[in-house]
Amino acid sequence: MYQAVLVDDESYIIEDLLSAIDWSGYNIDISFSTTSPLEALEYIRSHSVHLLITDVSMPQMTGIELIKAAKEANPLLTAIVLSAYNNFEYVRSAMRNGAENYLLKPLDPNDLMESISQFANNMQEREKISRSFGASILTFRSNFAEQWVKNLLSPNELSERATLLGINVDSDNYTVVIFNSPSADSVKMSEFYDMLLSSLVGNCMSTIYFESPQRLVCILSMVGPIRDLKKLVIEEAELKASLLSFPLFISIGSTVGFYTNVPESYTTAHTMLYLTYSTLPFFLYHQNLFGINKCLDDQFSPLSSNASFQTEDYITVARRVFTAASTSESAYHVCLLMIPYLLRKLTKEVIEIPQRFPTILSLLADLPKKGLTQKLYLDYSVNFIRECSNAILLSQNEFPFVDAVIKAVHDFSDKDISLKTLAIKLNMSPSYLGNMFKKQTGYYFNDYLAEARLKYAALLIETTDMKMKDIVDQVGFSSQTYFNRSFKRYFNVSPVAYRRNKKISTLTS
Repeated sequence: MYQAVLVDDESYIIEDLLSAIDWSGYNIDISFSTTSPLEALEYIRSHSVHLLITDVSMPQMTGIELIKAAKEANPLLTAIVLSAYNNFEYVRSAMRNGAENYLLKPLDPNDLMESISQFANNMQEREKISRSFGASILTFRSNFAEQWVKNLLSPNELSERATLLGINVDSDNYTVVIFNSPSADSVKMSEFYDMLLSSLVGNCMSTIYFESPQRLVCILSMVGPIRDLKKLVIEEAELKASLLSFPLFISIGSTVGFYTNVPESYTTAHTMLYLTYSTLPFFLYHQNLFGINKCLDDQFSPLSSNASFQTEDYITVARRVFTAASTSESAYHVCLLMIPYLLRKLTKEVIEIPQRFPTILSLLADLPKKGLTQKLYLDYSVNFIRECSNAILLSQNEFPFVDAVIKAVHDFSDKDISLKTLAIKLNMSPSYLGNMFKKQTGYYFNDYLAEARLKYAALLIETTDMKMKDIVDQVGFSSQTYFNRSFKRYFNVSPVAYRRNKKISTLTS
């Protein structure tokens, strides 16, 4: 488990922090808590600690001084600052000394949970990166880029931090490009990064971070014509990869016109990473795919909200979507874009496919090329659905207790459900259950619970006339403000607008 230290000169704040969230649900153990920053620093210097949560204003030393000293002892330490002061100089000083987030008191447990979720989801990959490249890769600039593409910052936070770091957010075009090479070692990817960066200088502005030792994420903004960006990226990247002798898959997301929409570009690029295991050298998302994506969203979203995988329902939807495809090219794109919906039922981590799902890996390697018949694309998709169903059944048989957790989550009758309470019922430790749950589903338990609640809320919004505050209570969110923010982040629309759009869609269909 990840080890965390809590520091605040007010003991009641520490008690609140300990009870605020289900720490074990994120595979975190609070190994030390204290009102003394000096005691905390001594502990950090003599123990392996991954996360520090500290107050800013304390009598012995400030939280910023503590972070600076702690980072000297452990450069890979993640730090979150708590403060009762919304002061720009405090924020800037905390950032410059290595803090990754800054939360204001009185503390909203939901804000803390979002920060902890971000820490937990990125920790394993960051450990790999730091082992390969050293502590210098874990700069605040890299962390900022990651938070930007994953929509973890409010517009104001994003703008303020970009200003602090000298990153331009005034461009009229942003495109996220992901370079992925599971078979390349970290040294080669580091060399590729250096070579790629030299070719981008003068042609576009770039903000880059390593999502894993084998995966590079770039936010690119073209200085000249946007069409030249795609040509530049593909030609230059393929050339650099060939010089270093390793296979590379390039996924280019949609081009967006405003800095707050960068997460949309990242999503379209990240979703298609499964093509790494096909014979395609790159995937380029273009505007013509938007209509297909929307159609798939409308058709598959009701199925995705079910806990179980209904094979024949998925096949029925697939046949309906392919029937609507008017050309061979559109059928080809339906085939490509449909697969992520299926793979998300298996895992959130593309990198797990070769080890956990060899049959799926073989199917991806046989992905039909462009220019074939619509029937061939449909047959391939139906076969893919059946293989996904088989893989899910095998996974559930291998880890039956995870299936029990999933069923408990989707029952929605227990609003206080947690990994701890479920572990007690299943007679096992929370850490063991959490690790197995993450291995099978690709989710930390708390993230899976939040996503399931959001999907259930969307179903209630769409199919009932319940008041919004009643839906919030029904699905188990602690506050309507947090629910609204989480819903908009997940569905890219507010709950009220979601209900309005669904009603309009029903009237016009």
